[in-house]
Amino acid sequence: MTSKESDSKDFDWTAVERAVECELLDRARRTAQRITDRVRRVTSDAGRDHTLGPNDPTDVCQVVM
Repeated sequence: MTSKESDSKDFDWTAVERAVECELLDRARRTAQRITDRVRRVTSDAGRDHTLGPNDPTDVCQVVM
């Protein structure tokens, strides 16, 4: 069988690029939403009575003055 090179020249690659771009953006949005939902679930157990102030110590690092 012979391949037709003219078919590949007429192909709309910009449509493919747009479709791939949209798919990647949708995946990134879904991933970000899942992360946000997970953080909300984990932190909802921590309670909302206390919020960290700028000089409150954390387990991550010491306060630098």
